[in-house]
Amino acid sequence: MLYNTNIDMQNNIKEKIIKKILNLPSFRENLQKSFENMNSTGVLPEFIVDTLDVDILDADMFEIGTLTDNFLQIADIFPTPIMINIKSVIHNALNNNRPDIIKMLADKVTLSNYVSSIMMLCAKMKMFELLAYLIDKQVMIDTNNYECIYYLAHVGQLDLLKLILQKYKFPNIFEVASKISIQAIMNNHLDILKFFCPASGFESAPDQMFVFFINSIRFGGHLDIVKYFVDGGISIKQQNYQAVGMAKKCERCEIIQYFVQLDHEILTLLSVDDKIRFGLQEEVKHRFIGNAICGIMQEPINEGDKYVLCEKVLHSYGYETWSEWIRKGAKWVCPLCFSKVNYMIYTNLKPM
Repeated sequence: MLYNTNIDMQNNIKEKIIKKILNLPSFRENLQKSFENMNSTGVLPEFIVDTLDVDILDADMFEIGTLTDNFLQIADIFPTPIMINIKSVIHNALNNNRPDIIKMLADKVTLSNYVSSIMMLCAKMKMFELLAYLIDKQVMIDTNNYECIYYLAHVGQLDLLKLILQKYKFPNIFEVASKISIQAIMNNHLDILKFFCPASGFESAPDQMFVFFINSIRFGGHLDIVKYFVDGGISIKQQNYQAVGMAKKCERCEIIQYFVQLDHEILTLLSVDDKIRFGLQEEVKHRFIGNAICGIMQEPINEGDKYVLCEKVLHSYGYETWSEWIRKGAKWVCPLCFSKVNYMIYTNLKPM
């Protein structure tokens, strides 16, 4: 009785496969060509299914098919063997947002044997629910030096990163965690940074935390990222004010201003040029120039506006416009007459 049941099940599967294959537009044409080739060679070639229709493949086919290289081979149904390209099905399922097909395949084959970058592709396509399923299945994730993990840190997927730590073991976990932290710093994911660089690290690994602190300035970390390290106990005075030097080098205006709020001694480390560049120069005097025009943007300098002035007193520039000009790398030289521009901020008001 059990034998008959198995026979009936296989016959039902074969019947379903026959219907699917016959519905392929290319099958009859290829079958005719196969018979023509058989007449000339004596051998009937296989029919390779390489179609955009991902529904051609289902779980039942694995019950009667045989896996060979990149293909699932189904014989003894048609005169010619049917070869379904597994790699092609995977790519088409991803491109057509069919996670159900990928999940079915994950139960039948080792996905990474067919598409080694399957995890990275899921991440880049933002198929995060599918990715969580594959992580739970422990599909290979160390392809290309863990690029998928670092990409998830890049896009802020903390929950998936936590799941990865639960499901996989890493021989070099410290290196992986460090690179994740750098991605969190560069892309302003404070929640990921706090998870991989917890507050306990300020006591257990102070040198490493200081390195991350400097990197948060170097790699464009948001001010909140920088504040996390300072609030954790790192001093901006460490290594002879190295953090201040890095902030100057990287033109991190908001960080310099924050550091000055913490320690006014930093002002002694800044030149007049630095102070003006970073918005720390005090207004020195009133100087009325009437309704002037900024020499860079040709916008008006109205009464009460701040401005800078060249030494020849020929050209004036709105302070905000000039500050942006300097931040882009310009020198304190008048672009119109090439005289020096005074390290002075004026207000367009009559002297009191």
